[in-house]
Amino acid sequence: MKKDKRKITVWKNGQQVKLSLHQSLSKEKAAAEKEKAATLMDMEEDKVPPYKRFTKSETSLLHVFTKKITRIKPLIIAIASAFIIGSLLGITLLKMFVTIDEDRQANGDANNTSIANVSDEDKGAVEDGEASSEMLHAFVLQGGVFSEKGNAQTWQTKFKDAGLPSLLWKKDNQYFLLISAAASENDAKQLKAEAAASGLEIYVKEWKVNLDKDALSKNEAAWLQKFVDTWQKAMERREVAEQQWKSIIKSAPDRFKELTKPINKLMIEAENENTLAVGSNLLSLWQELTVALAE
Repeated sequence: MKKDKRKITVWKNGQQVKLSLHQSLSKEKAAAEKEKAATLMDMEEDKVPPYKRFTKSETSLLHVFTKKITRIKPLIIAIASAFIIGSLLGITLLKMFVTIDEDRQANGDANNTSIANVSDEDKGAVEDGEASSEMLHAFVLQGGVFSEKGNAQTWQTKFKDAGLPSLLWKKDNQYFLLISAAASENDAKQLKAEAAASGLEIYVKEWKVNLDKDALSKNEAAWLQKFVDTWQKAMERREVAEQQWKSIIKSAPDRFKELTKPINKLMIEAENENTLAVGSNLLSLWQELTVALAE
């Protein structure tokens, strides 16, 4: 194949250059191939592998963990502060209780030493005082509680008109209208059944009163203990041991001489075998005793 010998004139670097037509086409083809290759190389360089692409929604585990820690940081600080403060308070309270227990033990040892050093006579007086310090206890039939004495007296008259014994006992700035008393709740309910014919409302209530014996002498404390024992037996048996009460009347100290009158009334009423009246008289005698101790 014959080459094309025709020539063309081109400008190159400011000068005219004559080239054959074949040479020009080859160069143009080569330049085009070179440009195409360069383009392909550029495309290869710009291409990013899929596994290297990142988006805004894709974050590392470390970033997520750090973000969560930042959110709960105030809560962690609050829990830690509460734990530290609670521990400090607990240690402080523990020390306080230990100190209190030590003081109590020390005081207890001192009291035991004082009691151990008293004479036999004084020790007997202490024992009598402890025995007589037990409060008298019973179950009473109650007709009402009033803040005004006049109202209480009005209702007391109604109970008397119905044939029931009654007394007013002032306690805690109130006036209690009481009918009778018994040693147990069941016995009190039996008495309530006896009084049911009156048609008046009556309630069973537990009754306790402390006996103040701080100012009593040894002789008075011993007599009071004998009185309490006899009273309690009479209440439990719902009968009066006449000989024992006569002995109590005979040995009564001057402080308790006024109690001989209600004791005599108790023995007289007991002859009628009316348990409601016996309980009422024992209750009245209990009230007179508290009055004597308060003087």
